[in-house]
Amino acid sequence: MLKADLRKEYLARREALSNSEIDFCNDSITQHFQSLDLDKVRYLHCFLPIVAKKEIDTSLILNYVWDNYPGLQVVVPVAVFSTKEMFHVPIGKQTPILINKWGIHEPIVNNPIPSQEIDMVLVPLLAADRLGHRVGYGAGFYDRFLSQVKPETKVIGLSQFPLLNVEITDVLETDIPLGAIITPEGISYFNSGSN
Repeated sequence: MLKADLRKEYLARREALSNSEIDFCNDSITQHFQSLDLDKVRYLHCFLPIVAKKEIDTSLILNYVWDNYPGLQVVVPVAVFSTKEMFHVPIGKQTPILINKWGIHEPIVNNPIPSQEIDMVLVPLLAADRLGHRVGYGAGFYDRFLSQVKPETKVIGLSQFPLLNVEITDVLETDIPLGAIITPEGISYFNSGSN
């Protein structure tokens, strides 16, 4: 199935989620995340949600990390729309966050961390198939970023929806597959070559 068709379908499905369904997804995904081994993770890349788009509330994950892994540094993306690339900026519990004109929460860019330093990436997405190929918003920000991380970096998608029963048919050579995905049902791992 084509990414454009899946994107349209899953944007509509996400928009139709009730507040109680969203809360359940956020809580379940956070609980499953807590089963991951973070002892060797120095830098965790995590997106900040666009609340208006009903993205997964990663603040629950971040608070868990800050409370339980004080030596782990969280970095969040700051998008450069002219080049479709991202900086990775360290944040903590007290870091001031601004909302840009696209509704994206971002800290002020300060001492960005190189992509090659990041040990785990939490990837926003709409849906993924059973091979670890994913459907996002289509701009390619994460593919550009993931092409720069070290081979052992753990690449984990977060989605409110179960894995697709169909394959994504228009996968490009530049599309970086997931190593795993966390959904409300649990964690699924892929033999995609990505970690």
